Amino acid sequence: MNDTVLNEITNIKDSNGKPLWRQPWEKMPGVIDGYEGIVCSVLPQFTDLKADTPFAVFMNPERIIHGNRKEIELKRFSDTTESLEYGQEFLRFRKRDGFLATMAKNMAVLKTAKA
Repeated sequence: MNDTVLNEITNIKDSNGKPLWRQPWEKMPGVIDGYEGIVCSVLPQFTDLKADTPFAVFMNPERIIHGNRKEIELKRFSDTTESLEYGQEFLRFRKRDGFLATMAKNMAVLKTAKA
């Protein structure tokens, strides 16, 4: 969640009177209701929240699948004008690079209440 949303929930307590947010200590991440929490500036700020707006995502970052795709393509052109007239053939070499990122299916997205 965004740090502005986190600032708003720091004083909320659960049914046992314990705060939902426990600050990080000794290189450990902060904990929100028993789950590790990470601040992310990509998610909406507290002032941007309206009815039915996602404001937090719970997931295991280790389940994000990522990888590189590399491909080399060799293509032969034999139907060109030069090939028909002079017997020349051309080869095209193309290298493709890509990055793949797939989100895990077991994510929980928290939204504000509908109006």
